[in-house]
Amino acid sequence: MSSHDNKLGFGTKILIMVLVSSIGLAIITNAIALKLYVGSYHSFIELYKKSLYSDFDSQAKTQVETATSMLQRIHDRHQKGEISLEEAKKTRG
Repeated sequence: MSSHDNKLGFGTKILIMVLVSSIGLAIITNAIALKLYVGSYHSFIELYKKSLYSDFDSQAKTQVETATSMLQRIHDRHQKGEISLEEAKKTRG
């Protein structure tokens, strides 16, 4: 075997070094991008969940206030003698 058989040329070595460096950099860049994406995705999900809960709470509060107001009007009308207790029980608003 001659020492000439296993030697790569200088240009080939440079090309291999550039390719390996490029692939390594691409892997590192993609890993960082994936980590940032996953982090922002989790943040988005948390904000979305908080928004949904807030909207639900707000709508539930509004519905309870509306029902309470309707019942209060019926009660007030009964107290004033405008409607009987039986009419108040049957009234829907």
